[in-house]
Parts: sequence; structure tokens; C-alpha cells
Amino acid sequence: MPNRKTHDFYGGIAGFAVGSLFNLIIQLSKIKNNKQKKFDWGDFLMYGFSGGALGTIASRLPDKIEPARHPNHRGFFHSYTTAGLITFGLFNISKRNSKFRTIFYTIGAGYLSHILLDIYLSKKGVPLI
Repeated sequence: MPNRKTHDFYGGIAGFAVGSLFNLIIQLSKIKNNKQKKFDWGDFLMYGFSGGALGTIASRLPDKIEPARHPNHRGFFHSYTTAGLITFGLFNISKRNSKFRTIFYTIGAGYLSHILLDIYLSKKGVPLI
């Protein structure tokens, strides 16, 4: 059964991956348009580590909303339905050009990492709704 350390670790990894991937896309786009522009590793790492911090915090949200006081604590916010709604929301955000898109994606990745860990690593799994 995943504990807080496990959720923190994988939420951080998910957030780091999303944050650094978004920065990579942004920087490569700028380099493509301006050949004199150089890749900024500091910016890349800042996005990655900021994303990792957001992902770690977001991975704690399901247990903050529905605390693990007993083995059957998983309700709506630990469900397949919530995972689907978050994924749907992230898909719709991706259609809009929002300067907050990276933040939403890193939070979503952290939250979804919590649900996925509960699905695959806990005996009880998560409910449909």
C-alpha cells in the first residue's frame, strides 16, 4: 500500500517530468524561430524543480480531501471518475493558450500519480465513483 513518501516521490517525478517537458518545448520553439538563441539550462531546471514541488504537493491532495483514517477511506476524490475528470480538464486546457497551462498540468500529473499508485499498489484499489 503506497504511503505518503511513495506518493510524494512519484508526484514529484511526474511534476518534474511535466515541468521540464513544457520548458523544453517552449525553448526549442524559441530556438527554431531565432537561431542565435541558446538553450537555457537554468530555466529548464527551474521549470523541472518547480514542477516537481507542485507535483509533490498535488500528490497529497486526495488524502487531504479524504484522509486515510481507515482502510475504506477512498471515496470520490480517489476514484476512476475523478481521474477521468482531471484528464478531461487537462485535455481541454491544452486546447487553450494559457500561461498557466504548465501549472495545471503539473498539478494534474501529481494528483493522477496518487490515484494511479492507489490503483496498482493497494489491495483495495479505488472505486469507480
